[in-house]
Amino acid sequence: PINDETLALDMIDLVGPGGHHLGTPHTQARYATEFYQSFLMDRQGFQTWQERGSEDTAVRANKIWKELLKTYEPPELETAVSDELAAFVERRTRELEGVELYT
Repeated sequence: PINDETLALDMIDLVGPGGHHLGTPHTQARYATEFYQSFLMDRQGFQTWQERGSEDTAVRANKIWKELLKTYEPPELETAVSDELAAFVERRTRELEGVELYT
């Protein structure tokens, strides 16, 4: 919910420009449950990041999807579902035979 407590405007005023909120009681009380860290997020320091090639999020995401695709194993389908899917594809293939789809 968005309210005075969750917005913490008083804490923002208290910390002020140039300060940080990580050590405040408000942040400490919520950090473990309300802070989302994306698996794409790079938490290394700037110098280390530069030394390791300065990979941005797009590069990391590209590597991750390629690895996921390489190791992907399709889920097993129940026989009835697999049979129904095959019948659907066969029926639609017949129905669309000779139809110009991209004009």
